[in-house]
Amino acid sequence: MGMSLVASKEASKAYQEMQELEAKLLGLFAQQEIILTGTDDASEISAFKAAQEAFEKHVDAEVAFELARVGTISGNGMRMLEAQTLKEFCDFRIKRLRQAIDWIESSWDIENDDGN
Repeated sequence: MGMSLVASKEASKAYQEMQELEAKLLGLFAQQEIILTGTDDASEISAFKAAQEAFEKHVDAEVAFELARVGTISGNGMRMLEAQTLKEFCDFRIKRLRQAIDWIESSWDIENDDGN
């Protein structure tokens, strides 16, 4: 029971960090669009939201696959496998989100340096 609780806490923490980064990236998209066009109608937002939905569906499918692959396991084993799978995918998405955020912020830094 203890291992599944630890795995669940880690997965929950990773999921929360992923959601925070998603919110930050959405805000950056909107800010970038306002700077470039004077509107907050960022075309990246709809593509990003589609990616968010696809990611959630993909994770659900991967969890279902893992559970089917291992067959009959205890409730604790099932919760641990679900948590581990979620954390692995969240860790990957967190890395991608950080890269996107860093790219936007560094492009702003370059633009600001050019304006001085």
